[in-house]
Amino acid sequence: MKISEILPDALVVPALQGQTKEAVVRELAERMAASHPEIDADRLVEVLWERERLGSTAIGDGIAIPHGKLPGLREVLGAFGRHLQGVDKS
Repeated sequence: MKISEILPDALVVPALQGQTKEAVVRELAERMAASHPEIDADRLVEVLWERERLGSTAIGDGIAIPHGKLPGLREVLGAFGRHLQGVDKS
């Protein structure tokens, strides 16, 4: 599997606007939902936070890989976002 198969240009956000973790997760979830009508952005946000409560998805150096399993979704999907100033981890 090639990264381009799960990460099309529409799901790469080079300059995220959100100023909090919550806002950034919401921004990426909404982008996913816009590209995949079968995804409900609110439910995706819930799934991502459910996973985050189990343990942080931060891997260091300002990088996090929020992820989760969305019931009913039959394919691997991804989005990538970069925040130019960074987002406070609290």
